[in-house]
Formats: sequence, C-alpha cells, structure tokens
Amino acid sequence: MSTPFWTTEGPPLEFTCVRLVQQADEVWLFGRLANARQDALALAIVEVLVTLYDDAGAVIGVGRGFSQATELRPGERSAAEVRIERLGNRKVPIAAWDYRIDYSLTEGAQQAKKRVLTSSSRVIRTAGAPEILRASRRADVAASRATFSCGPMTPAAPRSAKAPRRHPRRAGRRRPGPGRAPSAPCSCAASAPSG
Repeated sequence: MSTPFWTTEGPPLEFTCVRLVQQADEVWLFGRLANARQDALALAIVEVLVTLYDDAGAVIGVGRGFSQATELRPGERSAAEVRIERLGNRKVPIAAWDYRIDYSLTEGAQQAKKRVLTSSSRVIRTAGAPEILRASRRADVAASRATFSCGPMTPAAPRSAKAPRRHPRRAGRRRPGPGRAPSAPCSCAASAPSG
C-alpha cells in the first residue's frame, strides 16, 4: 500500500547554484539545491523541469530530472542534473532558458507526503546561452558532474587517502576523465536567475 499523498501551499524552490552546459548537441543543466527550511520538514521527490527558448521565444528543448538525494532534511544539500532534449533544428542557438523545481514535504519515511503547490512564480527564467564545452577536449558530462562545485555537498563523500599512481613520462599531462575536472569553473554568478 502506498503512502497517502496530499497537497499543500508552499514557496518556490530555487537552485543555490545552477549551470547550463552544452557540448556538441548535448545540453545539460546542473544545479545545487538546499533545504533551508527552519522546521522539521524534509524535501522529497524533488523534480526539476527545464525549458530552452530561441530568440523569438519559441520552445526548442525540454528536460526533466530529479535530485540525487531522495530526501533532503533541513540544512542538507543535493545536486540535480537534467539532460535536455533539443526539439527541431539543433543548430538554433539557445537565447534563454528556465527551470521549475517541484517537491513534496515529509516528516520522515513513515509520514504522509504532501506535494507542494506554488504559484506561477516558481518558474525561474534566465536570459543567455549555455556555457559551451569544447568538443575537442572530449570532457564528458560525467567530468562536468564531478566538477560542479559551489561548495561541498552534505554529507561529504568519503575520499580515498591513496594518491593515484602516474607514469613518470605522463606526469605533466592532465586529461579529462571520470572524476577529473574540466577547466570551466562554476558560473553561478554569471547565470543568476533574472527577474
């Protein structure tokens, strides 16, 4: 039997840091969100919906994704990533984009979940094109995920104390790969939501 599901009013949720990235024909949104609530309610079933627009305001892409954490208690943070499907001609440049974060509130695993209904102001619109990752670098999206840093996650993932071994002739070369950062820094300040 499933948990009872009700709806409630609530404020819109925004990313604390967000990054729209394009490499060749692939477009991804990476975001960091936090549960800043002062009560005991946790965020659950956090879903992100993204829409891309051309300079005429026509929809040219849509995507849907979820936060990595299934539940965010007050004070906790999580990342979310959304792969965005381009519609029509993939060569049309992205002029603007927006996102909406839907979520539920819960007081624990055994408690009823309440889906939060917010007003139309929950859509966060941003003018501007995505950050372009050069295809020649072939830094895959997994590397972008690993480098998306606007502060440490809570709780921090355990790291191995052992340093990776390097071949002496290759010690000066750094290639992007799983867990390695492409050189693009987080552009949170540059892509802050507009009005």
